[in-house]
Amino acid sequence: TPTAEKSLKNTVAAVLRGFDPVVKLLDNRVKQFMRNVCRWQPSTSAPIPMQTGRSMLKGEDAPSARSTKELFVVDALKEAKKSGFSLFADNLIDVGDMAYHVVDVAIKSYGDSVLDRLLVDAALTVSE
Repeated sequence: TPTAEKSLKNTVAAVLRGFDPVVKLLDNRVKQFMRNVCRWQPSTSAPIPMQTGRSMLKGEDAPSARSTKELFVVDALKEAKKSGFSLFADNLIDVGDMAYHVVDVAIKSYGDSVLDRLLVDAALTVSE
């Protein structure tokens, strides 16, 4: 029917332009997830429980310390589930891990020079 076609065209146009409320919500949630993942720091994770060396003397295996990647995956999975992305959390976590590493390398490589410029610009702007 002509009414259904017009409605479908309007809906598709709204989705493609980004005016659809569901697409906006999804976009906002993905952006928030990526912000949280890129700001993640290993120190913000739950600490590894400390144990005495007593169990080592009894011949038991020492508990393995969790790697940074494992801690990241656990925290990112919680964030993904909280945002309602359980269905494709694995893919989102992989992309988030890559983004985290890109940001980390950029800060380690260029952080000082960029931060110095930003601080100087901010100080000059405030003093004027």
